[in-house]
Amino acid sequence: MSRTDLVFNQQAEPIKGGPVRLVFGAGSDLPLPTVILEGGGTITGLRGHAQLRSVVVARGGGRISGLRGHAQMSWDADVSRGARVGLESAWQEAFPVAMAVAPAWQEATQVRKAAIARWQEAVPAHYVLATHWQEAQRLRSASRSAWQSGIGVRAGLESQWQESVRLRAAARGHWQEARPLRAGLDTHWQEALRLRAAVQPHWQQANPVRTAIHSRFTDGMPVRVPVRSHWQEANRSAPGRTVVVPPVKPPCYVPAVPVSLVFFDPADSSLPARLVFRCGTRAGPEPGEPIVIPIQRTYIVLNSIGLRRVSDGAVISAVAFSMALGVDSWTWSWQATIPGRQLGLIASDTDDPVQVYALINNVPYVLLAERWQRERRFASDQINVSGRGLSALLDAPYAPVVNHGSQGGFTAQQLTQHVLTANGVPLDWVVDWGLTDWLIPPNAWSLQGSYMAALTDIATAAGGYIQPHNTLQRLHVLPRYPKQPWLWSTLTPDYQLPSDAVEVEGTEWVRNPAYNRVYVSGEGAGVLGEVVRAGTPGDFDAPMVTHPLITDLEAARQRGIAELSAAGSSQTVSLSMQIAPQTGVIKPGKLIRYVDRSGPRLGIARSTSISWDGAAKLRQQIALEVPETVS
Repeated sequence: MSRTDLVFNQQAEPIKGGPVRLVFGAGSDLPLPTVILEGGGTITGLRGHAQLRSVVVARGGGRISGLRGHAQMSWDADVSRGARVGLESAWQEAFPVAMAVAPAWQEATQVRKAAIARWQEAVPAHYVLATHWQEAQRLRSASRSAWQSGIGVRAGLESQWQESVRLRAAARGHWQEARPLRAGLDTHWQEALRLRAAVQPHWQQANPVRTAIHSRFTDGMPVRVPVRSHWQEANRSAPGRTVVVPPVKPPCYVPAVPVSLVFFDPADSSLPARLVFRCGTRAGPEPGEPIVIPIQRTYIVLNSIGLRRVSDGAVISAVAFSMALGVDSWTWSWQATIPGRQLGLIASDTDDPVQVYALINNVPYVLLAERWQRERRFASDQINVSGRGLSALLDAPYAPVVNHGSQGGFTAQQLTQHVLTANGVPLDWVVDWGLTDWLIPPNAWSLQGSYMAALTDIATAAGGYIQPHNTLQRLHVLPRYPKQPWLWSTLTPDYQLPSDAVEVEGTEWVRNPAYNRVYVSGEGAGVLGEVVRAGTPGDFDAPMVTHPLITDLEAARQRGIAELSAAGSSQTVSLSMQIAPQTGVIKPGKLIRYVDRSGPRLGIARSTSISWDGAAKLRQQIALEVPETVS
């Protein structure tokens, strides 16, 4: 039989030293070769069988004796196809061949398909190659090797103990030196340049950062990834202060048992009425705790203001509004600018003024429209309306001028209730007494004037003043000084305002004589009292004060404290700020701790005014009296 080259197109698959399975004609479209077998001679004792699947041309000659057996053949005269070869080999050295070949112990040419070899030297392959202990050139696809020296690759690479150049994608290595990375990097114990975000290293020294670095055991350049750091040394922070803000307690107390419902808003004219429930006019801390305005970068308040007529709820479209209240005034004064077409909403056909309901940042006020002035210009028709608060109904021209007196024995608080009567019938007004009460003997006091004139005279006799309620027919009699100014450090302020929350500040220094003693005397049935400031020799007398209602030492003491508290130098600090939800409108008589860069100053509010320009700007101006004796 002639020698024929067998060409295999599949790689050998060695099976641990066993026989190799030869597969002819599998997976190839080449035509099968024709196998020609020729033989001659004597065949004796032939045993076995043969199965042929290709076209076989057999020729024979000679003598056959003693032939035993059988042969099975198939004949196809028209079809012939090439053989497909599968090869498994072990421990062979091969050269690349054009088609898959796996002979035993032969040298083969370069192959273009995948090959598996052991202990051979090979040139670069264009496809996936897995080798052990070889030296290879740069690979264009994924490669995994151990203990090799390689050049930079363009895809993911995982190696140990190698030196590499800059990578264009994420890399993870141990104990390597790397160039700057453009993606996230995790590092510990590194020295880094300025970062552009927060950084989280351990025990490092860093410059101000704005981004982040995350790497391990490397010296890295800046990257732009968020970072958080601990125990670092940083540059000086930007200007600003941090204060500890106490937690806010629930503003309302909800009892477990049914209680009376208190309504702050007037009923709507439509039926059924709309009921508005509120816990209070504003949310705040528990009584006795100060309202603290924290230091913030910005203070945002959503302002709202609206005017309605109380009688029917008709809307009054104001384009400007202002109101004011002082310690020496017992009612609000206000003015507004409205369109000329709304004159009928504020004009009254009777002697009683029109009552206007003002809602300022959800805080209600009831005001009286007493005067108005109309201005007409080209394309402009406006009305300037002004008036006072609800307590003006107790003064002229709405209240009569009557004779008041203390014909019977009263206390000062009882005398205020007696004044608010008409022919023995009590008026629908309530007085909340905030002074220390004292006895007034019969016929010790008389006055001719309105109801409010009599109430003001009673309050000022003991160094007090009157403050109106926002919406109700209620008056508050308060002391002008809740305590001596030199003892204010023992009081808890009502508000604490930082200079950051104040828009405008003005300070005026006022110098008054530093009196330390005053004589207070009554008239007729009154008493004479000497009031001396504690801790002083009492050698600088203030002008003597007389009033017919100083009929008791308690009245003399309160009036003397008010006179000496106003003595000495003081400052008038003007503050302009927003009407914050925490504070609302700060009324006179409130103790305020104002904190600025020069230190805290403790003062008492003496006047409050509100201004609205018709846009979103709504401000309150507060005048503080800050005695120099207060530390």
